[in-house]
Amino acid sequence: MWAVGTGNLALVAMLAAAAVVLVLVLVRVRSTSRRRAAARWESTRGTILMTTIQVQRTGTARREVPVVRYAYQVGQEAFQGSTIRAGDELSGLSLDGHARNVLARYPVGASVLVYYDPANPTQSALER
Repeated sequence: MWAVGTGNLALVAMLAAAAVVLVLVLVRVRSTSRRRAAARWESTRGTILMTTIQVQRTGTARREVPVVRYAYQVGQEAFQGSTIRAGDELSGLSLDGHARNVLARYPVGASVLVYYDPANPTQSALER
């Protein structure tokens, strides 16, 4: 067993920081990849069903995330989605006031363009 010393704590801190950076890079790469794929998606008309702001708290930090639920149809099959921007499924939005600005673009009952993956129409987004 090794003793916990200043050098070991510094190493642990550096490894933890490196792990966080790696996760953030992987999330960014995945988001970019999904956004590029969504550029080839087809579109259909849909209707906004519900909007709200979800407040997430971690310690003293407060984060507002816009939530939009919409319905759309591909062929004869009906679907519902909640992704606002393709590739942003994991990141959300947290800038002050940004959630309200996003929701202002999607009032309940509005007719909107919905982008969907023709190979898997359950995958959709309002923006790409």
